Amino acid sequence: MSEPGPSRRVPLWKRISSPPPIRADYTASQPPSGNTDKRRKRKRPDRNSPPREMLFTPWMDLCGEQYAKCDTVMDRLHYEILAYEQYMAPTPEEAEARTRTHTLITNALRDLPCVGELRLFGSSAIDLVTPTSDLDMVNSNPRLAHAGPAAAIDALWAIGRRLRQRGIVQDFNVNKWARVPIITFSTRPEFGPFDVDIGINNTDGLDGVLVMRHFLDTMPALRPLLLVLKRFLSQRDLGSAAKSGLGGYGLMCLLVAFLKNNPGGRPQSYFDTPHEELSLGVILMDFFSFYGTTFNYEELYISPEEGVFRPKADALDWIGEKAQYRLVIKCPVTPGHDVARSAGRTAQIVEAFKGGLSLLEHASPPNETVLGPLIGVPQKVVDRRRCLKTLMDSGGYGRNDAAPHYDDGPRPRQNERPPASRRRYSPPRDRRDYRPNEHIPSQQSRRPYQHLRRGRRDG
Repeated sequence: MSEPGPSRRVPLWKRISSPPPIRADYTASQPPSGNTDKRRKRKRPDRNSPPREMLFTPWMDLCGEQYAKCDTVMDRLHYEILAYEQYMAPTPEEAEARTRTHTLITNALRDLPCVGELRLFGSSAIDLVTPTSDLDMVNSNPRLAHAGPAAAIDALWAIGRRLRQRGIVQDFNVNKWARVPIITFSTRPEFGPFDVDIGINNTDGLDGVLVMRHFLDTMPALRPLLLVLKRFLSQRDLGSAAKSGLGGYGLMCLLVAFLKNNPGGRPQSYFDTPHEELSLGVILMDFFSFYGTTFNYEELYISPEEGVFRPKADALDWIGEKAQYRLVIKCPVTPGHDVARSAGRTAQIVEAFKGGLSLLEHASPPNETVLGPLIGVPQKVVDRRRCLKTLMDSGGYGRNDAAPHYDDGPRPRQNERPPASRRRYSPPRDRRDYRPNEHIPSQQSRRPYQHLRRGRRDG
């Protein structure tokens, strides 16, 4: 009996290149076992669902007797919108505290050479403030405009240091990477507190104040609907242009174009006399229906000044090719300027409008709130209003011992200037340039032995 020969081995390269054996019971319809993705995908939060924080409807106490007599859902929604506008209006204590804070900041910065004229813009300038509205200010100084962006950033640092020296703020943040550099801070608790933004020569906001006031004076339905829609977007984290959402100015332009165009074909009396026609609920539902399901964002842009929707192909010179799938709004103040250029989350905004329409279509219970599923007031707003009233009634404004103790959200982190060893070298500027920070040593004083080197080299 012969001995078996040595078994043949399969080369390594064949074993690597050959496919794995297929089981006899395998079918192509079976899904692969295990997760084939190497990275786990994060689930995006649903913007249409209400946030986790507890929300309340305190405006229901202001609806009045007429609300109980309403038979239709739209009439009840109309009175709730008016009640919400009345509740969010600033109280006398809030108006006084806001005015005193603005005067305090203005007086503290008056003698700085880098500060010109401090003026308000935004919601504070058009009387459209809420309990949580910021104080938006602009420092108009022509000398800084000629000195360049470096001088503007130095001026913002000087403003922050002065306010901290006076005890008005504790921390501040200078955002020098923004299109218009700004400083953001929150005043100390004994002064409100209030969130404040100060920019340098951003005159676009000042020019828009007159336009927004004209829209508010000529359109009675604009103010209550704008307050509701601002809360609707901010509650879903879509109301800030810094977070790729739609800011208050862009939302106003969006609503103005809708009120002028009237795509739902409603009678003109619905827009001219909404209080008599009880039409605010109908207009809000038409707004959600048009911008959530009907409007073509890929081919049209919005012109609020004319109240029309025009093709994007006719305005590619100022829109650009990257705005094909994004909301585009023509600025009524600056021609060729897109108000919604930062609204990168247009798809989520549209889904939020569509979700708002669905909530109103299914709002049928007669004994419950109609506006409550859309918006709500968080507990921190109720606490802030109560504490601010106590602060002003007791005469404790500006006193550290009378500061209200409540959590109003995280403050901006402290952004200090890096030490001299970590700063980038910048060439010395001309002496004729405007230097807001004269206390900063020059380049020659940082090199104490430079004159000796020059003497040795010259010799």
